[in-house]
Amino acid sequence: MIPNARTGIVAGSLTVVTLSIGEFNLTWMLHTPETMTLPVGLADSYASMRLEIGSAYTLVFFVMIIPLLIALQRYGTQRIKAARHA
Repeated sequence: MIPNARTGIVAGSLTVVTLSIGEFNLTWMLHTPETMTLPVGLADSYASMRLEIGSAYTLVFFVMIIPLLIALQRYGTQRIKAARHA
């Protein structure tokens, strides 16, 4: 049963990772000046009209998320191809 559920487990894990990276409400309440998270940095840079820093934060966010989503897509495609051949 676990091998059949592996695709769903991986998809759920990657969804949790992508949502937790972009989580704003909890990190806004718990951040300190020494520990600024990505969502807080984004909000702070755009609120202070420092668009160049906000753009850099956005690029960092994409660099972290896009490879995860591509890996999920490739893994899912491989599992579907393997299931068709079996």
